[in-house]
Amino acid sequence: MAARGLTSAPPPPLTFPRLEGIYRQPGRSFVVTYQGWWLDLTSQQIRQLTLAGGGTFTYGPGWQDPAPVQGDLHFSTDAAGIPVTVTGIAPGQVPVDAVRVPTTERSVRFRSQGAVLAGTLSSPSGPGPHPGLVILQGSGPLDRHFESISQEIYLSLGFAVLAFDKRGVAASTGVFPGELATPESIGIQATDAAAAARYLMAQPGIDPRQVGFDANSQGGLGRSARRRAPARPEVRHPDRLARGDQRPAGRVRLVQRRIAVRSHPVRPCYRHGRTRRDRRL
Repeated sequence: MAARGLTSAPPPPLTFPRLEGIYRQPGRSFVVTYQGWWLDLTSQQIRQLTLAGGGTFTYGPGWQDPAPVQGDLHFSTDAAGIPVTVTGIAPGQVPVDAVRVPTTERSVRFRSQGAVLAGTLSSPSGPGPHPGLVILQGSGPLDRHFESISQEIYLSLGFAVLAFDKRGVAASTGVFPGELATPESIGIQATDAAAAARYLMAQPGIDPRQVGFDANSQGGLGRSARRRAPARPEVRHPDRLARGDQRPAGRVRLVQRRIAVRSHPVRPCYRHGRTRRDRRL
């Protein structure tokens, strides 16, 4: 029996990491990233969400332009405070009444050349086996959350995704090799990438014949990592991955390119930077 005068604790506030996930309604899917970006996978409109109070978040006219407010989205939670639905009007006057797609996440650790790398393995619902992707970050001391947008897009397409903290960053041990793309630093990062791929291949529910990399910027060392895993020649570039009726991962590249130009109005430096980078992909 509850003590007289005591009330149950209010649910914790909704934060972006708690909102992160895939939300789906008939004919349309949406993604919320760890950073609080809202992405419509049909129109490729992307906006930064801003907490307005309770479970309501607003967005502005551009990716990082919160004002003037253009609309709002409301996230409802279950008894445990976990977001389960979202309603409202999305950018482009799109009606939203979507349910969160169930996925599984587990923290993982694997060894690589004197370090223990920590990450998160996210998988679609269902028994699998699922094709798998290892996310390779760009330059800088980046953790597993930096490419949250790619992780969620791949999950929405049916891929299992392994993202990990770089060596010497966050929960990973070892020494961060530095931002400069020297032969030594690239060699270390390639070794870590290959270790991640081998670990993913060995996990239950993963199709070891369909494991590859999503490499961003300096993470293009993924191809080098592939050469460092001669016993596993099936480690592939994501553009070559497809399984059954799933769309090839190259579709994600197309989505990422369109995000850069369809988030108008958007800051020119962001638009131009993404355009230059995408030409190299």
